[in-house]
Amino acid sequence: MHSYLKITFCLVLLKSTAILSYGQAKSVIKKQHDIKSALFILNTNIIANGFVARLDPKDFQGIALYNNQDAPGALKDLNPGGVVVITYNGRVKSESFAELSRRLGLQGSISFVLNGHTLDAAQVATLRIVPEAIDQVRTTSTPGISGTVVNISLVEAKSNNHKTASGATMIR
Repeated sequence: MHSYLKITFCLVLLKSTAILSYGQAKSVIKKQHDIKSALFILNTNIIANGFVARLDPKDFQGIALYNNQDAPGALKDLNPGGVVVITYNGRVKSESFAELSRRLGLQGSISFVLNGHTLDAAQVATLRIVPEAIDQVRTTSTPGISGTVVNISLVEAKSNNHKTASGATMIR
């Protein structure tokens, strides 16, 4: 009878650990500073990574490419991979960083980090972001330090890795 209780106890313990493990989510925090692609900006102030593919190219008025140091104003030092500024005729739904913080329910002193780069006050005031461009948002508030850090990871632009053989005929 005593061994029966031990076996039952072990089975209950194993079953309970298996059930508990289902509730534990795996960490999906992405590494920062690993996006080497360009940052896509619409009309000099709207961050639109991952959203540009949805736009109609007929409405593009112009495209400008900038290295990290050569970018104008608030776009300077924003992305080590450079900046692509697209002048676009159409309307794009975007929100300011203040609207984003209100949507997240944050109050008080807030600083924003975009793909590992801390935004200064001028960048936060000037830039806007398309909600579809946001891949992941993490908020961190440190005890003893006033303020909250909002860490935003952007959607990576999809690359076309489909290679066609030389001389292949493409039929539409």
